[in-house]
Amino acid sequence: MKSIVSLPFKGLPYTDEGFMGYLLRMSNMHHLRGLRWLYKTLERESILRVLPEDVPTVAAIFQVPDSILAQHFIACYADEGKLCYRVRNQTLRRLYLLRHMRPQLCPLCIRENGFSHFLWDFSFVTACTQHSCTLIDSCPRCLKRIRWSRPLLSACSCGHAWADTAVQSIGEGSFEYSVAGLVATQTGVDGGSSSITWCPVTTMLSQVSLSTLFELIWAFGIKDIEGDAASFSKAKAIPRTPLAVKISKLAHQRLGRLLQKECTDISVAAEVHLPALLSLAKESLDATDAYWVSFLFHRLGRSSSLSRHRKYHIPQQLQLF
Repeated sequence: MKSIVSLPFKGLPYTDEGFMGYLLRMSNMHHLRGLRWLYKTLERESILRVLPEDVPTVAAIFQVPDSILAQHFIACYADEGKLCYRVRNQTLRRLYLLRHMRPQLCPLCIRENGFSHFLWDFSFVTACTQHSCTLIDSCPRCLKRIRWSRPLLSACSCGHAWADTAVQSIGEGSFEYSVAGLVATQTGVDGGSSSITWCPVTTMLSQVSLSTLFELIWAFGIKDIEGDAASFSKAKAIPRTPLAVKISKLAHQRLGRLLQKECTDISVAAEVHLPALLSLAKESLDATDAYWVSFLFHRLGRSSSLSRHRKYHIPQQLQLF
């Protein structure tokens, strides 16, 4: 590796800032366009990404404690032979639930706050609760995907400034707005709970882990979806933002129908991607997650191996249904 030279301006990551956004923001602060210079310094030009072992070097370049910078890095590790991903205080079991290398953003947040929020790194966070709008993952001018290889945090590679971008407003009672609030609450972002519209679906999702929340949205929303980057294969693709919105809306409708029934509803089973739900059932879930997965199988008129081997604590909120 080349000799490391620290840049003159120090700057800690903002509390809610994503790792890649921080790198680009700090590069721009030093009048450096893009991240090519950093990849060259780290000798990562062939892969165009920062690896876990690079975090101390990056911290030295920007003169920040590596322990602080590591908190913003999405770490991958093996758990019982399976890869997991650590984001802040949460663990995700599926890579397609993350899009930290395929950015989406809120143009108004970039203009007003000047940094990229780490919540935008989750595939099914598609709304900005601060501005009540849908996130974007493509440029409205050139129509190309937004990439971290762009020169400036504040603009697309084509030169279009995010400050000049019109946003699509959404209702504060929408499901995607509530999902953003649920994720914010679980990851410790202030004010997340105020964004949640409570209903049987959001009540259930508020009780499960973040990974299970996302996997339920996938299982109940992905079937019969047509769109860019949807896949039912083992190597699932990361959905584009508009597609993630469609998946979330379908999941909300199907889960809502299921939870409002007092008995089984086998008609919903035809609309659920059962292999994804069965895969979730086979995970090492905590008691609450396992209960809800088993409960949903029961409502679908199906059984899983969970019900034969585990006993569950019934959440108090179940009486709401």
